[in-house]
Amino acid sequence: MNLDRQWKYLGGGEVSTDFGFHCTDDFGHIALYTEGGPPLELADNLFHSIPHLLLEGGLAQRSTQAIIEDYADTLAKLNKVGFRTSSGMKEAGVLLQIKERAGGHHFDTGGSQLIIDGKIKLKNDSAICSFYEEGVEFVNGSRVEADVVIFATGVGDIRDTIRKICGNEVADTCPRIMGVDQEGEMNIYRPLHRIGLWYMGGSFQANRFYSQHLALQIKAMEEKVLIERYM
Repeated sequence: MNLDRQWKYLGGGEVSTDFGFHCTDDFGHIALYTEGGPPLELADNLFHSIPHLLLEGGLAQRSTQAIIEDYADTLAKLNKVGFRTSSGMKEAGVLLQIKERAGGHHFDTGGSQLIIDGKIKLKNDSAICSFYEEGVEFVNGSRVEADVVIFATGVGDIRDTIRKICGNEVADTCPRIMGVDQEGEMNIYRPLHRIGLWYMGGSFQANRFYSQHLALQIKAMEEKVLIERYM
């Protein structure tokens, strides 16, 4: 997706211009994070006011469909040259991909057109098998010569980082950190099973909002207001 063009489908809503915000289209949609939009604190509160399970249960799918329709021409051209696309987990698009995997999405900042024009080549017909002196060899026996190989494989399991720093004993007690629990609460900004161990991650937008919750929990524990941790 193109953030400049389609963020209104994810971070916007039908906000009255009586608040002094400037509309971004003919339908009165306000992109929360844009020039003329609301202050950051208000934008964050509006964005995170939608329960996660409600978002996954229909709202995200509608936003994703709107993005697909708005981006249909570009998606068709990308598919034609072999760039694989999908609607994401549960057909919920980029928001659930970020929340659950911290990956598996592509923000178009000009790269899509370079792929369409053939200036960026694609090879997705086989997995990498090994490296050789001049490049990369694939499972199907094909080879690609390369001067540099860059791994863009995402963050993986966050517990691996905890394991490197704190060891296996601590990491093995940590629950799954990405995604939401059965009650619809984010896992990443809640206390882990080891007292004094906390984990934060994600975008500036997410950390601006959830770091306040985390700070309140720590303060409540220090002041003995919160005695038993709710996991």
